[in-house]
Amino acid sequence: ASAATAIAANPLTRSLGHSGDITLTAPAITVQSGATLDASVINQSGTTYAAGDITLNATQANSGTTFISLSEANASIDVAGTLTGRHVTLTASIESAAAFGGTSGAIQQEAINLLLGDLPFAASLSYVQAKGNATITLQPTAVLKATDNITLSALADRSVSIETEAAGSAKANLSAGFARVLGNTQVDIKGGASLQADGDTAV
Repeated sequence: ASAATAIAANPLTRSLGHSGDITLTAPAITVQSGATLDASVINQSGTTYAAGDITLNATQANSGTTFISLSEANASIDVAGTLTGRHVTLTASIESAAAFGGTSGAIQQEAINLLLGDLPFAASLSYVQAKGNATITLQPTAVLKATDNITLSALADRSVSIETEAAGSAKANLSAGFARVLGNTQVDIKGGASLQADGDTAV
């Protein structure tokens, strides 16, 4: 307890071993102002302990497969505090997919045709929408320090697909599909944020 108290009171106290990695994974990650994730080391008197990596991985995936298919996935990292380590890596990634067709589509289409009953036309109608945001925001108070590399990546895969078909019959055929893709993919570094890397900084 006394050693831990001394280290907390003096951040320059020499390290007693290698630092472990810090990894956080969730759809939304927030490091508030005043908070610190510290995987650094202090080497003195010939010690060669290694710092750990800090990895923040915000990720979410969603999909829809009905004739009205609305898929939404969001991933965000918001840093206002301090991250210190060897490699500091922040990644926000999403997969949002909306589709109509195939076996599932055929079953749903048959149900629609049964509902239409004796109407003089056969219809195949669908609307699919894939949306989602993948964002990294470094607030003015954010400090990132790396003895190697800093990497900030925002990645998004949004996709829509429609297979519409009105089966051949004596009825008139009406077939229509509508698709929409929406979302933001960005890394936003606010004025005042500090990035300090002994290696490379990649955004």
